[in-house]
Amino acid sequence: MKRYLILFGLLVVAVGLGRAQNPSSDQRRALDHLADLLNGHQIERVEILHVSDTLETPIRITPETMRQLSRYRVVVERPWELSSFPGLLVALKEVGRATSRNPGEVRWAIVFFDSAGKERSAIFLSRDGKIGAFEGVSVSLQGNLLDWSKGIIRSAFLEPANAK
Repeated sequence: MKRYLILFGLLVVAVGLGRAQNPSSDQRRALDHLADLLNGHQIERVEILHVSDTLETPIRITPETMRQLSRYRVVVERPWELSSFPGLLVALKEVGRATSRNPGEVRWAIVFFDSAGKERSAIFLSRDGKIGAFEGVSVSLQGNLLDWSKGIIRSAFLEPANAK
């Protein structure tokens, strides 16, 4: 009997791990749809939201609380006109390859809006960009989306206008 319980426990763990490593087909479809909207210039506005790393809270900051707590917002109109637009598309592919994981705290959000101002999608990131949330699933990432976001902020506010 003990041997069967151990085998059952191992089976449950194996099934759980197998599921955790494969992005869901719904998540893949949503990501493909977002990429299609971006490529078709149907995403009119991208907002980058940030909750300061120095803000301490008694609870973990989730995608749900992120919007309420964020005090910084960078708005990018017509994102397809950016020289870094191809970098965004490449970074989005990272989400499609991501493995699911336990949820972590988020400090960044990239929110995508159409021309009517309707939110079409959002991706939430940890302070180092290695944990994300997309379509309600917490995923492990490499940090490319956060690098893209910080690059947008840097190019808009920190580099001189005549710098190449």
